[in-house]
Amino acid sequence: MIKDIAKTTFCDFPKTSSLIDDLTTSCLKKFTIHFRRPATIKQKNNAPYQGQYGFDWLRDEYIYPIEFVDLKEDQFRNLIYIKKYTPLCQQPYFLKKEYLKDVKNPIKPYNKDYYPAWLAIYACNIEGNANSSMHNKGVDLNLQLDEIDSINDDDTEIILKPGKSCLKVNPTQIPISKFIAQGKKTRILDQYSKEKVNYYEIENAVNVICQGGTLDTHEEIKVFAKLGDTEIEVGKLMVYQNNIIPKLKINLVSVILEKDEKGNKIRPDYVKSINSLLSNKTFNQALIKPEITSIEEFDMLKFSEENPQNSKLKSFLDNVKNKALMSKKVSKNKSPDKYVFFRIIHYYKVYKEILNSFNEKQSNPQNHIVTLFFVTVNPLNGRIGGLTIKDFKEMNHKGITIEEKMLYHGYSIYFQNSLKDNCTIQHELGHSLTLHHIFEKQVSSPPITERLFNQFELNNFNIYSEVSNDFVFYQGYTENIMDYSFKRVSIKIEKNYVLSNSDDNKYRGNRYSFFKWQWDLMRNSPVLVY
Repeated sequence: MIKDIAKTTFCDFPKTSSLIDDLTTSCLKKFTIHFRRPATIKQKNNAPYQGQYGFDWLRDEYIYPIEFVDLKEDQFRNLIYIKKYTPLCQQPYFLKKEYLKDVKNPIKPYNKDYYPAWLAIYACNIEGNANSSMHNKGVDLNLQLDEIDSINDDDTEIILKPGKSCLKVNPTQIPISKFIAQGKKTRILDQYSKEKVNYYEIENAVNVICQGGTLDTHEEIKVFAKLGDTEIEVGKLMVYQNNIIPKLKINLVSVILEKDEKGNKIRPDYVKSINSLLSNKTFNQALIKPEITSIEEFDMLKFSEENPQNSKLKSFLDNVKNKALMSKKVSKNKSPDKYVFFRIIHYYKVYKEILNSFNEKQSNPQNHIVTLFFVTVNPLNGRIGGLTIKDFKEMNHKGITIEEKMLYHGYSIYFQNSLKDNCTIQHELGHSLTLHHIFEKQVSSPPITERLFNQFELNNFNIYSEVSNDFVFYQGYTENIMDYSFKRVSIKIEKNYVLSNSDDNKYRGNRYSFFKWQWDLMRNSPVLVY
């Protein structure tokens, strides 16, 4: 009994090297609490995370020199030596600033910068479009305790307090002894100074659910450390607004360009990638519901037979079978992948106009939709998985009118080598929803005119969204869907040129994440239906 009284009543005498706090807080050890995403999902029989819900945080390696970067490309595709440990974001100051955006009641525990993690989940047990059963068992999250002082089992409790009644967390109280029982770990924050932080992590520590109501603003779950009568806020989880859920309408088009030796149509096999898109529901990270509105077959061989006077169409069908022609990139403006893409879009529009002329009900083309073309050709020997473009009517410019937004229509194409690649379809749909590559800084480009749009071989406009971002990542180092699956590594310098090779991104095959700032961009895309 005497031991227990001493444990809760008396404090260790402060060391002379430490800052002496207010007498009421000097007993409470200093630390911060952070929410983290488990590698597997307990509610899905420990299936790996593949974007089933939105979770984002400011990773250490994005802002600290932890990872070694060999090369980068400048805006002119020139290779530049880096060859050092460096933050993976080239503008960490702006990235840190971004992760403080939209934070409710920002905190700075013990005068240390704090960047809350973000969670995006659907509400359940409600009426209306915002309801979903997808997260009706909640989401389990890890809790990470980062030491400032060395902690001990002093009866400190971690208290979690949701900011709204429909936002529930279980448990709401965790003893610090449970963290200590996991064992202390250490991670490096700087490969040069060897700055490190000691931490403890409880896997699947808490379950978070939104039940019986929705969040009409971004909400918070506050985390407090409590010892005796002393209670200090040491962490926070931000939960994304979920009262309005837009739809991403998708039209699937199987393009027939070839026949086999027996005269049978060669159809693209895209079932696996579409099933992955719908089952894993990657865009639910941004609380966007994908919806397949139609499945079509565009038989260009038959279309050509029905239009024998169209010599350009026949020439195109001959060209796609010419492997030598399809493997050569004459210049930036004359690339076979773009040639195939723009020709298909053009003839598809002609085909639909003819079809609609016989069908009055379809006289108005569907808008607010993304059309995905699947083909069985591999331009550039399979080096390009897919491409995305926005219709010229959207003008690729800021300040467009509501009427112009209503004309929005996005197009993506998937070549043979990417038909069964789950990541490519998500990557290209990300472009359709205005996202850029995270390793490229987009610049303003001239408006897209119909004349430019139809100059297939000479097309030189930016086929992606016009987005100017304040931060750029090195290519091939992140798990982000808008990164690439490879990075550049140097071999040698020859005649003042850096010769490079490709090495795998360590997340190759497992790039399922969108960042919170990408959720914001996608939800503002004019292609979505609200």
